[in-house]
Amino acid sequence: MAFTYIANKSYDSASSASIVVDKPIGTDEWDIMVAMIWTNVSWYTTAQPTWWVLLWKQFITAFYIETRYKVAGVSEWSDYTRTPVTTSKVSWTIATYRGWFNTSDPIDVISNTVYQVDNTTVRAAWMTVTDANSPLIICGWVYDNKVGRSFTKPTAPTSDWTEDLEIDSNLVSNFTRSFDSMVWSSSWATWDMDMTLNASYAYKWAFAVSLNPDAVPANTTNFFNMF
Repeated sequence: MAFTYIANKSYDSASSASIVVDKPIGTDEWDIMVAMIWTNVSWYTTAQPTWWVLLWKQFITAFYIETRYKVAGVSEWSDYTRTPVTTSKVSWTIATYRGWFNTSDPIDVISNTVYQVDNTTVRAAWMTVTDANSPLIICGWVYDNKVGRSFTKPTAPTSDWTEDLEIDSNLVSNFTRSFDSMVWSSSWATWDMDMTLNASYAYKWAFAVSLNPDAVPANTTNFFNMF
């Protein structure tokens, strides 16, 4: 089964004390959901949802960033709730992907290096991918009160990236975001993975993750060895 983007759901608010995000439409059992959260207050003191696995969290230049994932269960929740420390601007997006990853051990490696330079580059620093044919996901965010921000997908490690979603919520939360994905036929170092903004800005961030590819079932291998 190919690695496929399914759908996304988002929550954006200019002033929120309660956040509810619906499960992306079409999400099925064994799909992986990647959640990206930004807010302009710290959430370090809040209880973390036990049904989502934390990949990374950081408080950077007055913004809190959090990345989580969840492999969907047979009776998956219809929505997910978070409560900030105080009322704040907030943006939360969940993107669902399906196929070609190890559902019991999905995460290989992540890239979470902070890169806040006033230019058009939204960078996830290089990461060392273990196996060939691993699915890669990158997401980029920019905080800006101007409409019309947009992203161009990376060209490293190859130009095979597909833009799965792009959302401009500058009139609400001021967070514009984009998710891209690909299956990399090689492995090892990816080089820096750079999305490109259509204007220079400093308050931005990118995160990338490599998923462990799905193992070939033993009985399938033995079948082909018969010929």
